[in-house]
Amino acid sequence: MSSRVRHSPTTASANKRSAPSRVPRAQAILDHAESLAVPAVVVSGILETLESSTVTRRSLAARVVRSPEVTALVLRLGASERGGPISSIEDAIERSGHRGLATLLTSRKTYRLTGTSMGFYGTTRASFLRHSGEVADMSERAARALGAGALAEVASLGGVLHDFGKIVLASIADSVDPAQLERAAGGEREVFGVDHARVGAWLGERWGFPEQVIKAIASHHAPSPPDNVVERSVWLGNLLVRASAGNGDNMQVARSGVEASGLPVSAFEQLIVGGGPAEGPRRPPGLTDREVQVLRLLAEGETAKQVAHRLGCSPSTIHNHLHHVYRKLKVSGQAQALLVARENNWV
Repeated sequence: MSSRVRHSPTTASANKRSAPSRVPRAQAILDHAESLAVPAVVVSGILETLESSTVTRRSLAARVVRSPEVTALVLRLGASERGGPISSIEDAIERSGHRGLATLLTSRKTYRLTGTSMGFYGTTRASFLRHSGEVADMSERAARALGAGALAEVASLGGVLHDFGKIVLASIADSVDPAQLERAAGGEREVFGVDHARVGAWLGERWGFPEQVIKAIASHHAPSPPDNVVERSVWLGNLLVRASAGNGDNMQVARSGVEASGLPVSAFEQLIVGGGPAEGPRRPPGLTDREVQVLRLLAEGETAKQVAHRLGCSPSTIHNHLHHVYRKLKVSGQAQALLVARENNWV
């Protein structure tokens, strides 16, 4: 998405006649994104975890991803630090540090889930957060079903953030005269001149989200399965969650989507009930978060030097991590470590 939100001349002229202030420009989107409130319950959970004597990046990440707003802000904070592109929430937390994370959260406005809504979309905040979490879980399972266990966590992150643009557009709608919105009586493009997938992807680019997550946000409403496995996983995750709500039309669309993605018919019901083929352990036992991250990046075909650049450290640090991995997995080198990891579906 370009640095300026565009809209068709036809839509623009119609909006200008009825409500000239309704169509948001790029700066308006940024302003509303900057001022987003975050759920109080998620913030208190993270701060409580930070105070724990057993706090880890993984435990903090598990708290962060309960909210798309908090997830987006933490990714942005991590990306603002030096060290190359952000690869995960854990990576963002490591770069930000516990103090930086606490400062970020205590400086934000918060909202309570009870009684709050996203009026333009006709849903509650609680329902929206629940949907984001369900799509994250389903996207992760879909990635494993597609044989991409190494990318399951990235797919999950894409699922958390797939509707991030809705949060921003809902915030814009809240600041617009309700009579103007009522006169528009249309969907996102009619009212705003842009849809939430485009807004979310554009903000992802501006804020330094992982590239695969940005693409997944942009394509989660594509008419057919995207080619990239992370995009496809999030696309499927969104279809399957909607189908699991029991709507017959959504069930048929999701079933067709599973088949179009190259999965067997049996995968549809397996994913709906929470299993899914090719699902395996989430992580190797005994390895630290960083060791797992290094192993998975190597499994994607990157060299130790490339991994070092991506994670913002020296190649010698990566080799030190690998020596620890070899010792813990009781193997003699990288080739054997990757073989064991693939056999156990750790990567």
